[in-house]
Amino acid sequence: MVLKDNYWKRGDNSDGVTFKNATNYILTSWHDFFLPQTIHDYFKMQREGKNPYLTIGPWTHFDAAQSGIK
Repeated sequence: MVLKDNYWKRGDNSDGVTFKNATNYILTSWHDFFLPQTIHDYFKMQREGKNPYLTIGPWTHFDAAQSGIK
């Protein structure tokens, strides 16, 4: 995601997704408003030689945050 405004840029942590060498497990959903940025970060980690895990499911962002994935 390209953030063109400095206001939004300060909340963009995309540059830090490849900083760590720990295993990354990314959990999102087809209905999550963060989905585009999550997929962007996943591919960025792959390009940097990381081996992230990605799960995209049918739940919503609220469902996952409030009750866990079942």
